[in-house]
Amino acid sequence: MKYTSVSKYFFKGYPLPLPLPVSLSQQPPRAKALYSMRKLPYKFSSLAFAFYMATIIAFMMCLLLTAINTGVDTQFIQRVLSTYVIAMPVAFACVVLVRPLVLYLVSKTVATNAGDTSLAFAFYMATIIAFMMCLLLTAINTGVDTQFIQRVLSTYVIAMPVAFACVVLVRPLVLYLVSKTVATNAGDT
Repeated sequence: MKYTSVSKYFFKGYPLPLPLPVSLSQQPPRAKALYSMRKLPYKFSSLAFAFYMATIIAFMMCLLLTAINTGVDTQFIQRVLSTYVIAMPVAFACVVLVRPLVLYLVSKTVATNAGDTSLAFAFYMATIIAFMMCLLLTAINTGVDTQFIQRVLSTYVIAMPVAFACVVLVRPLVLYLVSKTVATNAGDT
């Protein structure tokens, strides 16, 4: 690797070796391999999709459901972040487990010649994820008592349309993020 001296700029008389930026074509083979490992293998695309979707949707649902269940005050952000720490892994597991079911439901309920199935996908995904998040976040924020099911269903009525809108709006962003972090085929690493 080539080095340069910046002694004339910083330390007069004391050479400071700094690596010169060298183009990738001039790098040794090992360095090329390290630089080319920027994307995940394609087999992890569904996990990357689930991670991005769960990260964004769980945070939005934590904001909404914490506001509904406990109100907005000076401790609101602290409560949102404390529920998000629990909700994000649960949302990730839900998306990983629910996505095959959602794809199956879409394939069975939408005609194959109908074209774009993203709204059906968003509807099924939002229905299941919103219900799971309502259960979890209502239990975290208000506890489980005799009124628990009533609170879950009343928050679900509000959360379902919001979750549907979030999935519709977030899905293109998630697909873009997956395309930037996961290789599209075996040769694109």
